[in-house]
Amino acid sequence: MRLVSSSKGRLLVALGFVALGTGLAVAPWLLGWEWSVGGFLTDLGSELLGLALTVSILDYFFEQRRLRAEGRRLAWDTFHQIERAVWVWQGGPLRLETDELLGLLRGDEALHELTPSTQGMLLGLGIRGRELLKGKREAVAAVSGLSDALAELSGLARFGESGGISLSAARDAVAASARALAEILDLAAPPLSARLIRGRDGSIEAQKRRYGLRLGDGA
Repeated sequence: MRLVSSSKGRLLVALGFVALGTGLAVAPWLLGWEWSVGGFLTDLGSELLGLALTVSILDYFFEQRRLRAEGRRLAWDTFHQIERAVWVWQGGPLRLETDELLGLLRGDEALHELTPSTQGMLLGLGIRGRELLKGKREAVAAVSGLSDALAELSGLARFGESGGISLSAARDAVAASARALAEILDLAAPPLSARLIRGRDGSIEAQKRRYGLRLGDGA
């Protein structure tokens, strides 16, 4: 367990060791001490400098690994939220496969109007994308492509600010983000034709029913 959790704190600790090691290494010459004492302090200072360098390098790689793991976790969480939102919106199996998810988001199918609840879910995806880009910058940057996927998703938040949501624009934003996340998570697959997806139904009544099932109340 780290005694200092923040990157800035760990940097200060490393710089402290560097300063101490440098001071011990040069003090004998500055103060004119005899070699028996000065040599010992010089060796000790050199060891501290080497230790500080080694610890800093190891800490950097451990931190990068931690950030990549956190970034992938964020990618999985976001992908699952997209799956739930698309299932409420377009239907299909309760647990969508990647090819089914991408198939439901293809641009060759007519789109039904959104219920307020479904629209809220899509806007929530946009807000999540925006928040992750701002609040988890280091973790997002550690995973190649995640920033672009979240940027596509964050465009949905602007629809809420403008007072309306364009169905085709919403579908394009969610589809672009889902494709990017699938690539990151090694889930990429050719989209299945929407006509082949069982349970596909984007009607208002079906959206309301699925949203109720999502909440677990059976409505």
